[in-house]
Amino acid sequence: MTATLVEVGVVFLLTCLAIRGFLAVQSGLGLRDDWRIVVSLIFIYVPVVVGRLTRRPVDPDVLLPEPLLPALLRAARATGKVVLAIYPAFVVGNHFWQSRVLPWITAEVLDWRRPIPPRFPEHGLPEDLLLIVAWQLVAVAYAEELFYRGWMQTRLEAAFRPPARRVLGAPIGAAFWITAVLFTLGHSLVVFQWWQPFILFPALVFGWLRVRTGNVLAGTLFHALANVAMICLDTLYGVRPP
Repeated sequence: MTATLVEVGVVFLLTCLAIRGFLAVQSGLGLRDDWRIVVSLIFIYVPVVVGRLTRRPVDPDVLLPEPLLPALLRAARATGKVVLAIYPAFVVGNHFWQSRVLPWITAEVLDWRRPIPPRFPEHGLPEDLLLIVAWQLVAVAYAEELFYRGWMQTRLEAAFRPPARRVLGAPIGAAFWITAVLFTLGHSLVVFQWWQPFILFPALVFGWLRVRTGNVLAGTLFHALANVAMICLDTLYGVRPP
């Protein structure tokens, strides 16, 4: 178990360092955002290289199960159930956050000189929505799910005893929690943002979908949807330009 934890920790830190280094080079050279496909390739190929070096490749059925179409349909059903369970409350909560809570915090609690004004959903959707969906699905969601839930969580599961506790039908153990924490921490190690600790909550959903379905497809769909939904909400409320 110790050797596995060291392996995962070293690979995790080196991967974060490589991505942070590339983003620094991209910013320094003024490269277009298209170059961020390199980040996706790092997430995808690191597990491949590590699997060959350790002779422990990731089970292909975890990454792209065959036959693919039935697996995608099962993943879509699982994702749909999670969306229905989470997103109605999330959308309502986001509205109150943007229109009341955040303005009150910045004005009354933090006493900013220029507090954030109340925002309302009146700004329209992103102009390049289809491109955003495609990018988030392939270059972001699948790449990150392959690395974290496909390789890391699977590798950690092999190092620990099978968990005895089940949550909503999925056996949840140490591998689940460690992967969720490292996924959250990884974002801050690459580029720090104050809101990144909240990433832990969707990370738990991604990990649960991986355990519940046995592969990363449902997690990928929900991961992409979560990112696209946040981008759309931020655009609707004027947080980001269209």
